[in-house]
Amino acid sequence: SSGINAEWPLRPGSTGSSEITALRDKITPLFHKAVIAEDFTEAQHLLSAMDVLYSMCESQSSLEDILLMLLDNPSLTSGFSKDVVSILLSSLRRSSDKLDIQLALARDILAEMGDIETEDEDSMIDEVKYKLVSENSAGKLLSVLLTSVDSVLSDIEWGIQQGKSGDDQSDLLCQYLMQVATVLSVSLTCKSPHSSSTTDLLSRTTKKFYHTFTLQIKRESSHNHGILKSLEKLAKLVGTSTNQKLYSFLIYLEQPLAENIGTAQNAATIRKQAVSVPGLIYAVEQCERNLIILSKKTKTDLMEHFKRSPARDFKVNMKVLEEKFTKVEEDGADTEQPKKKRKRGKNKENDD
Repeated sequence: SSGINAEWPLRPGSTGSSEITALRDKITPLFHKAVIAEDFTEAQHLLSAMDVLYSMCESQSSLEDILLMLLDNPSLTSGFSKDVVSILLSSLRRSSDKLDIQLALARDILAEMGDIETEDEDSMIDEVKYKLVSENSAGKLLSVLLTSVDSVLSDIEWGIQQGKSGDDQSDLLCQYLMQVATVLSVSLTCKSPHSSSTTDLLSRTTKKFYHTFTLQIKRESSHNHGILKSLEKLAKLVGTSTNQKLYSFLIYLEQPLAENIGTAQNAATIRKQAVSVPGLIYAVEQCERNLIILSKKTKTDLMEHFKRSPARDFKVNMKVLEEKFTKVEEDGADTEQPKKKRKRGKNKENDD
């Protein structure tokens, strides 16, 4: 990852009083002591307090250093790991390292969760960069990562909507979108459970990416200058990588839809996907439509690396699914019915 040599977006800070500083300096050693003793429940409580105290100070660099060290601790519980990564990514909002850390985390999570595009476990990455990523914590950390990516996309959208002209601003926005596209390309290949909330979050975050990319394309279309090299690179990256990973992800979602409903909870998840996935595909199509418009305007083939996939024709046969949903609900009702009958019989005896 190339990194971005700019500190954006800026996050307001505030100077801390001497009382806050003293309390912060008192709690930090207690936090270190709890981590060394592997009392992660206590460490979680202290970390929450530290997050508040450090945010009230002018600089959070020392908290970032503490959390970065914890990334290499393999003994952390999954819940504590989630808090560490969440607070770290939040505190790095004004750091150029944020997206680089996101990408490294995404690759580590992929190594632990497995790749939907391959069944050959020997081809997977054996080592992770951050030791706190484990098989138990990977799912939770993916949710934290995607939430952080969503926050970055909101910041990029804000930058686009400011409408400041200039190649430097546009180039910076494209660089950020390239970083996000790379993180999503990795995340889309993670073998997360079909019924998990993480899968839905991944769909929504990817949809937001394409929406943000569309805003940037429209921004470029409204300007009279020639096409930016960074936008050409972004279009190539999305066409050759992000789109292809997305199509694999859609196929991964589609395969078990009708076969593996199993429970009412899974049925609810599938119903949600039946709505969210077409919305995601629509966002992709709108993005490509605006790329075509910009290509004609600038006489540059920005669609050169985009290929349509059968996964774009994702459809859910709701008639078949509703039949299976009904069967699941009837099976659940059948298991409860005998208990109700016994209860009524018991009440009747008492009445006699």
